[in-house]
Amino acid sequence: MTPAAVLDRVLSRWRATLPAHYDGAYVDGFIRRNRPALEAHVARAIEEASTVASELPFLVGAVDWTPEEVGDLLVAVMDTYSRGGIVPDEEVKARITDRIWDTERHLELRSIGKEEACDFVARHHSLLPYCNPRGMMYAIGAFWRPDSEYRPRLIAVATAGTPTGRWGGGTCPVNGILELTRIASVSGLARQDRRGRTVPVNASSALASRLIDLLPPSGRRGTAGCRFVTYSVVGERATTYLALVAKGLRPVGMIRGKPAKGGSGEVARMDKSVWEAGPAARPPDWSVLPPERRAGAIRAFANHH
Repeated sequence: MTPAAVLDRVLSRWRATLPAHYDGAYVDGFIRRNRPALEAHVARAIEEASTVASELPFLVGAVDWTPEEVGDLLVAVMDTYSRGGIVPDEEVKARITDRIWDTERHLELRSIGKEEACDFVARHHSLLPYCNPRGMMYAIGAFWRPDSEYRPRLIAVATAGTPTGRWGGGTCPVNGILELTRIASVSGLARQDRRGRTVPVNASSALASRLIDLLPPSGRRGTAGCRFVTYSVVGERATTYLALVAKGLRPVGMIRGKPAKGGSGEVARMDKSVWEAGPAARPPDWSVLPPERRAGAIRAFANHH
């Protein structure tokens, strides 16, 4: 929704609160004379409100809100005490939380034990059905409750920790690197959105997004986390990572497959696309992506800056 459209919604509500002695022609003239400044103010408020997304990383690209609903919530944010309005901040936070909870059909991210995470990976990861707890810093599970079930169930797991290999040059020391080592999910899960469409449950993207947000405090030995790294196998759709390009995740290059030591290791022989995020991430290399996916990814990444 554009600043002009949001302003129109704000003004309609504002006019409804004005005392009766205010002349309509005077109000119209005031709005007309000051509209550029008012739209600029709304644009700044939208930009500030968009930073809330960093506190709700699992919603990137997933929330099914109409433009009208977005406008209503932005209006509510601008009416809060902290912005000089009359609505308690906690009340607006509760409204947004309730809307998200309803929309996402109860997708919840929780920390889980290493043993539970590795057991899930063993059952659901198609290429690397095992994990090494050594160096693992995070094990996060995505729990989802379909409408037909009472209790949420574990549908996806991601693990991350100290880097398992060499991740190229750059300004980030090894103690500042956080590597997403495994991400696995139950395949084929879908939900009905409020428009009746069948859409995927974005659990894997939710987990990867949460780990990107955990990067800053993930450094070791006094180093701030500065680089998030992972890879996808060339030929995969990589939709988990493409969904997070607007968050700053980008392909930065390719690792060519090579014969594995000892004559084993199917994944080692595969070409891989390298993905990075964070303040020390390398510049994107869009040639890594299939041609039909480049334009959309470039546009999404441009919105990140």
